[in-house]
Amino acid sequence: MQKKKGISLIVLVITIIVMIILAAAVVISISNTGVIERAGQAVDLTDEKQVQDLAALIWADAYLDPDKKEDIVNVVKEALEKEGITENEWNIKVSNTGIEVSKWPGVGSTGVGNPPKKTQKSTVIKVNKQHSDGCDYTYQGKTMTFENVEINSTENTGMYPGFVGMNATFTDCVINGTLALYGDCTFVDCEFNISGDKYNLWTWNGSNVTFQNCTFNSDGKAILVYGAKNTTVTVKNCLFNDNGGLTDLKAAIEIGNDYNVSYNLTVNNTVVNGYEINNKGINTGTTLWANKNSMGTDKLNVVVDGVEVY
Repeated sequence: MQKKKGISLIVLVITIIVMIILAAAVVISISNTGVIERAGQAVDLTDEKQVQDLAALIWADAYLDPDKKEDIVNVVKEALEKEGITENEWNIKVSNTGIEVSKWPGVGSTGVGNPPKKTQKSTVIKVNKQHSDGCDYTYQGKTMTFENVEINSTENTGMYPGFVGMNATFTDCVINGTLALYGDCTFVDCEFNISGDKYNLWTWNGSNVTFQNCTFNSDGKAILVYGAKNTTVTVKNCLFNDNGGLTDLKAAIEIGNDYNVSYNLTVNNTVVNGYEINNKGINTGTTLWANKNSMGTDKLNVVVDGVEVY
């Protein structure tokens, strides 16, 4: 079987799997050759017509029994494994209304799976504490390009460690420690690492900030969208990993406002592992983002996967 085609059809098949399991008189199983069987009718994951034909047989309005969540997840995982797809290439979520299986968008050229941590970079650029608040003026007034380097602020004890007055593009970089932004920045194929009760990144004075194909590793909070300027943040094809350890409940992206400014957040095709629904401010009902200061829609706009959610 062609693995690529099988992968492209899995998401469509998942809906069918759910409906199959919900029907009391229907039995589902996985054959040794990677074929889903429903009531004696085989459905090959690589055969689009078979998938569509089966979909036409299943009614759309069904309720997922919470007691069957584990069974459904196991069936999905088994189906993926039969296609030669490892479990960590997919994010499986089961709710009371259905099942969602999304493929991790990938980093760099890998395209699948939780990407391995980047290798240690030979060039390390430290964010030095040149002011009590942690500012580094090395690149003030400049537009910089950083590629295949490590940005390290772990020895900077200031509140806002970052390069003042710098616009920059970071590509294939590792950012260890908190980084506060003082200009417009774009991050592509970057890895952020932080431990303790700290954020990976504060947008601070960055008016336009973009993250593409990035991985955030933290102990429970990753990005803080907060500062004295109107700010637009775009997150595309990213992965947030929560290593746990915080007592406060934080989403992956926290948004706060003490300056009466406006924020726009757009997120596409992004996976969140862990984190919490913030119990302070307006309850967003998601671990992806939080409105920690209960901003109204006149100050905050959030779009997730093309849908305006706030």
